[in-house]
Amino acid sequence: MAVTKADYDDPAFWASQYDCRNRNPTSANFGQKEAGYLRDTLAFQEGLYLARRDALVDAFGMGATHRIFIAGCGHGWLIEAFLDLFGPNVDGRLDQGAHGVYGIDYSAHIASNRGTEARGDVLFVEADIRGGGQVQNAIRQMFGDNKLRSTFVITESVLEGYDVPSAELTQVLDTAEVVLESGQPLANIIHMVTVDVNPPWTQLSLAEWKAVRTTHSWMSNQSFEVL
Repeated sequence: MAVTKADYDDPAFWASQYDCRNRNPTSANFGQKEAGYLRDTLAFQEGLYLARRDALVDAFGMGATHRIFIAGCGHGWLIEAFLDLFGPNVDGRLDQGAHGVYGIDYSAHIASNRGTEARGDVLFVEADIRGGGQVQNAIRQMFGDNKLRSTFVITESVLEGYDVPSAELTQVLDTAEVVLESGQPLANIIHMVTVDVNPPWTQLSLAEWKAVRTTHSWMSNQSFEVL
């Protein structure tokens, strides 16, 4: 049964997601807005994203020579974690053939607060992952006309916001394949999902998510299990 999801085209949705909202599930204030959220919960965020990074590296053999694209990167904490492990992006940009880690997020709030809500070396573009052509245009505008492709493509807690099945979900999955470097296996597209999440988000087990597109890889945000 279809349920009402957040409106990804509504700026108010992104403001509610990224403006001083407590993300620590062990906190009594989880989900509530708090002043200074980015600083107050930094230790929690760093621990969470370091664990996610290490799980991805261990499961997929990611290394410093790879190009990694993260869709739904938000403030860029997962990008930071990779950069801290692999080193800075080559020449501060991602020319064809260069290694690096970069992201995409459909949030004007994040884009307009770059430098205060994302670390200075985090590279990302503002674009809608549902549109393959729009994503490629945004990448070209940010990094040059090089039709950049990536060794690994990660969607980070993006898909839970779509009905299964739906045309929008299909668009996201198809765009991930557009961004993947030619010749790389489709299993290098990794969808990080929170399984059995509460409504209004889509409630699926990891096996049910895997069935959505069996050629892609799926990782649980909670257990880091991979299918």
